[in-house]
Amino acid sequence: MSTVARPPVNEVVISISFQPQPVLDGPRLLIALGRILADFPQVTEVPPYEMPAGKPFEDQAWQPAVQQISIASPPEMQRRYWLTASEASPLLLQIQSNYFALNWRRQEGGEYYPGFEQLAASFQNYLSLFEQAAIGHGGEPLTVNQLELTYINILRPDKLWGGTKDLSRVINLNVPGMERFESVNVAYSEPVKTESGSFYGRLHAAVATGYQPKAEPAGIRSLRTADMTPIVNLSITTRSAKLAESTAAISQRFGPAHDAVTEAFKSLTTDVARRNWGLP
Repeated sequence: MSTVARPPVNEVVISISFQPQPVLDGPRLLIALGRILADFPQVTEVPPYEMPAGKPFEDQAWQPAVQQISIASPPEMQRRYWLTASEASPLLLQIQSNYFALNWRRQEGGEYYPGFEQLAASFQNYLSLFEQAAIGHGGEPLTVNQLELTYINILRPDKLWGGTKDLSRVINLNVPGMERFESVNVAYSEPVKTESGSFYGRLHAAVATGYQPKAEPAGIRSLRTADMTPIVNLSITTRSAKLAESTAAISQRFGPAHDAVTEAFKSLTTDVARRNWGLP
């Protein structure tokens, strides 16, 4: 009898940055999105997002640790919008004049992660509608500058672990005395190579323990550790180097990013944990 996969994926973000176009600036961006707004009519404005540059380590420029203050005049300020459905849905679109993303977020009691292929197809569909909207309002086909793929996994207590002392049963960390740790916060980055050995981009991974309330607190009050459920946040992002691609070509570019995320997930989790989740 086959085991049903129950991966701990809590959120996936598939995104691209592209050359900005005037037709997608400010309120004009929403005017162009009629077909998309039919599926995602709820609109929320959020702070803009700037995708970090992905360069080989030896090409990175290191700046002094001095706080930089950047002030943009109102016409230059980016506007990013979250678009959601009127009824509960795991999908969310993020749209900006130089950024497009699809989020899948697991709903409470909802279905488990549907697989990358299904989400990538949805991303490509809405990206195509977005590009058609830009062209239809006097813009040009999008030129993709960069891509980014993020997986956020939330591990909750199960038969394998119930707290930080049991963390080594699910997270593949070998640190002497880890059973005594009260919290864990580990992060690293590494280059991602293409099959030919050239620089594709960079992977960032982080493992952090934390707590969530066992029940929604009534009003504002302090919670004790006993009132909380331990969790592990395992986040993995692959971000490409600079590109100059059409949206039609970009779907194949996500393959190495997904492969890198998958390999990092396998290296950071134990064999017994993956079997418990019904994963290879």
